[in-house]
Amino acid sequence: MLVVSRALVSGSAVALMLGATAVSAQPYDLQQCVDPDLDLTTDIFATKFKKKFSRNWKLTYKGTRKVLQIDKFNYAGKTGKQTHLLYQCGTSISKKEQNKYKPKFRIPVPVQAVVVHTASILPYLEHFNLLDKITGYIGNLEYVVSPCLLEAIENFDVMTYDDVEDYRNRPEDHTEGEVVLDGTYGEPETLPAGQKLLSFVPYHEKHPHALWEWHGVIAALFNLDEKAQKQEAVLQNAYKCSKRLLKAKKAAKTKVAWAYVSNYDGQYWDVPPQNACAGTPMNKPYYCSLIELCGGELLTPTVEGSGNFNNLNNAEFIDYAKDADYLFFPGDNWAFDTETKRILGSDWKEGEGEFEESRQYVEFDDFKFMKNNQVYDVQATGLADWFESKNGELEQLGADICAVLTEHKQYKGQKFLGHKRRFLRNVFYTDEVPKPPTKCEGAYRKTCVDAPASFTLLDKTTKKYINCRKVMKMNTKKKKKICMSSTLVKVKNGPTMQRRVANLCEASCGLCGDNVCFKWDEEPEN
Repeated sequence: MLVVSRALVSGSAVALMLGATAVSAQPYDLQQCVDPDLDLTTDIFATKFKKKFSRNWKLTYKGTRKVLQIDKFNYAGKTGKQTHLLYQCGTSISKKEQNKYKPKFRIPVPVQAVVVHTASILPYLEHFNLLDKITGYIGNLEYVVSPCLLEAIENFDVMTYDDVEDYRNRPEDHTEGEVVLDGTYGEPETLPAGQKLLSFVPYHEKHPHALWEWHGVIAALFNLDEKAQKQEAVLQNAYKCSKRLLKAKKAAKTKVAWAYVSNYDGQYWDVPPQNACAGTPMNKPYYCSLIELCGGELLTPTVEGSGNFNNLNNAEFIDYAKDADYLFFPGDNWAFDTETKRILGSDWKEGEGEFEESRQYVEFDDFKFMKNNQVYDVQATGLADWFESKNGELEQLGADICAVLTEHKQYKGQKFLGHKRRFLRNVFYTDEVPKPPTKCEGAYRKTCVDAPASFTLLDKTTKKYINCRKVMKMNTKKKKKICMSSTLVKVKNGPTMQRRVANLCEASCGLCGDNVCFKWDEEPEN
């Protein structure tokens, strides 16, 4: 069975590793079933996971039980609650508990097997090295990126089902004791009678830390509450570190536009709602909080858009983004015409059955982010990986945003820190192509390499173009000076443009970090 996780192989090791040197506060081995004669009121969970930001789930501890309450949603919003009884294996369920909790919500812990419905749940399991607990996957494998899960499927360790109906017709002897982790809207109506079910829906949260806190739900199922609580403290330190070390130091806040071209019912620009970033981090979208954390200001529209869901046409987008220094484009359909210098998009209808003859394209020269090559999509490892991994790795996205807004000039004293982006890709750089992981072992390890021979850099001192090997041979003082600067970069069969040297000469400049403020195997600071 599969045991390697993306977190472990990326250098941001798994939460399970935390217990290797630390002394546990747990008096009971919670990975084993307890004595059936143990008093049910005995408090066996010495460490209890405490959340601070999540609003859509609640966990309470009662002796040998945990009660987990999760809010239910559909497309219209919140519809009710799921209340689960998580009881330590070895104990019996009382008559009162049988009457109070539905069979599908009575789950013995630690859980031994799960069926995953939607790929966005995978990182939460991978961070605890729990992929070997997956015995089934429901859904289209076309949208699964995790090479470890795909390898397990290929080795017949994980059964696949096209949809919930297909799962209902599974062989009964295959899935005894499985819990379905469902990441869709609502509860599947066609699950087998009595099937154990838990809705895992972190995407309804607002605060970035709230989405991470759903690791506490996974921890509750597998009795990893102590490890999750340590990691929660590490993550809080990570956000403080990002704010302290990676925040832009400019007097005026850097302005950021967040938009992509939506193909739903015509082509319009999908942008944040009006006043999306007003209020507190508890009630505004995660991207507002991350951009503010990094010293930026997310622009929001001043008027409602004319498209569906208030999306903007091109003329409205020009008004929205005209002052932006950066554009973050959370999609995979970025394109522009280099000859006409126009962003492509927006075939919208002006009248009934008629297309506008002279569509208003967004002009290349209207925007600072176009002039300065500061457009980033989310395709560093492909769009499917963005949807699969983003919710569970927002600390990585936050560090990506900080790295961009500080132009990767991140120093702690005299030491260059650097950050290799996990999600964000500069669309102008021909070397930054989507690179989905293809192997389970080492899938997310980012090798520190220099630019290929097709790149040359302008040495501002000698006025000559050099390569990374020349940078490597410089003395420390000169190397630091060139690594922290931007200069003209020539690319064979590509445009010459200003780029950060450290992003090209990664090994030579020392830009090898995964996330300078967060490592999964850290112990929390006192």
